[in-house]
Amino acid sequence: MLKWDLNFDDGRKTAVLCKNRLDEELFLYFIVVPTTFKV
Repeated sequence: MLKWDLNFDDGRKTAVLCKNRLDEELFLYFIVVPTTFKV
């Protein structure tokens, strides 16, 4: 049971990390890039 809990937790953490990574890239693309290259 404990092993399953750890695996489940690990999977959830991985999913959250992937989502955070994607959010970060979207943030950089939509916020930082337009600001940096604003004419």
